[in-house]
Amino acid sequence: MASKTYEDELTGNELANLYTFIQIIQVGKENLQTDDQIEKTESYLHAYIQNALNDHPLNSLRHPNVQLPFYDARLDIERDDIISTRMYMINFQILSLRYWNKNARKKLMEKYFQKLQTNVTTARLVSEKIVESLSSFTRDPTSNDALAHRDEPEYSNIPGDNFLKKILNYWLIVPRTQWDISDVLHQMYTFDIFHQGFFSKYVHFFTIPTNVLLLMVFLAQFNIPTLGELRYGNVFAVNLALVLFGIFGVAYVIIGVRQNSWEWGVATFGVLAILNMAGNVWYYSYRAIDNRWYNPTNIYSNPLVWSYIVSFMQTASHLVVPQLPPNVTGTNYWESYTSFFTIKRKTKESTIKHMVFLSLSVVLFPVLFVFDEWVSSPRLLGTEVLYIMTGIGYRPKIFQRYFRVVEKAVLHGNPIIDRFPTNYNDLRFDTAEPIQSKKENGFVSENKSAKSSADD
Repeated sequence: MASKTYEDELTGNELANLYTFIQIIQVGKENLQTDDQIEKTESYLHAYIQNALNDHPLNSLRHPNVQLPFYDARLDIERDDIISTRMYMINFQILSLRYWNKNARKKLMEKYFQKLQTNVTTARLVSEKIVESLSSFTRDPTSNDALAHRDEPEYSNIPGDNFLKKILNYWLIVPRTQWDISDVLHQMYTFDIFHQGFFSKYVHFFTIPTNVLLLMVFLAQFNIPTLGELRYGNVFAVNLALVLFGIFGVAYVIIGVRQNSWEWGVATFGVLAILNMAGNVWYYSYRAIDNRWYNPTNIYSNPLVWSYIVSFMQTASHLVVPQLPPNVTGTNYWESYTSFFTIKRKTKESTIKHMVFLSLSVVLFPVLFVFDEWVSSPRLLGTEVLYIMTGIGYRPKIFQRYFRVVEKAVLHGNPIIDRFPTNYNDLRFDTAEPIQSKKENGFVSENKSAKSSADD
């Protein structure tokens, strides 16, 4: 008999269901009159929650062999500024409903809630209930396509006050990310929004360190002029690969210390050290001394050949992301890849312009975009290391807030690209800029615009 798939096993797993015990506690104004009182009240609430989470069956003689089945909790607040009270909602996540019974509730109320009421005299239980999570839903970011279709692909849509800046913004999309590795949140944010979905991130997690390794192999052929060839076996050598490792390795340690994330800086330094040593081993094992710089080894182990192959794969993974960013599409808006490649435009003129940008992308793809992926790998390596660390529990409370910001930016459909979002103004639901400009100058009426939206 064939074994169950992991999907079937998880679908029928009782422990995979999400059950929440919700308590709503009202606190009166007597405990909320000053900032110090509010802080003290909420500290007692925190203690109540944490003590309930840390409960075990041997810590109460009145409730022998009874353990509260909570493993996680969240505290929410609803303020009522008119009557100066606050409603606190506590969401206790339950291990299993089989553990929740009248004895467990009795212990919670007698051992922990009564202590809370002793310290917060106006606290009273308003309601409590158990809910089961059935399913979750997210916004489809491609719902923004209807707006993007109105934003005609134009050279003028690409930021920049001269031709060179426009070319850089078209090619690199956000040029600042290529050099400003100290802006850690923006580096992570652009990695997230430019690699939406699973597949692109999956490919990059393999190709980024591989590209850094190949860059080390390529640079290992260049010795420091005043030192000549100085190496110890095939692992350590003084060459340009060591210089690259030194620049980025030290930079990441310094940035990590400044960002209160020294563990990340040291981890990235270690990964770079391993890639540097592996690059030296590769080069000195296969080098051909009499060859030119572009072919430092035999053809089968040539780092430039493999760099192009790997970078091409890395670039190609961008073709299957849910959305494509502004600039490369010639618009101010993100577009779904299906919309961009199927050329869905509303007018003949707009369709022709779209085809020009699409053709330009196809022509430049195997050269400029592939090169960009290769040279970007050293600064993306630090982002990847931090991303992996957050996935295995590094500074969870901080990065939980980061991922919440990214989720909102991505799912609202039109994330900004030039900075990390910090407030509601950075979530743009407005009309595409050229149409908005025409509306403001009276060229497009509000009624006509509204009707067009309804027709979509």
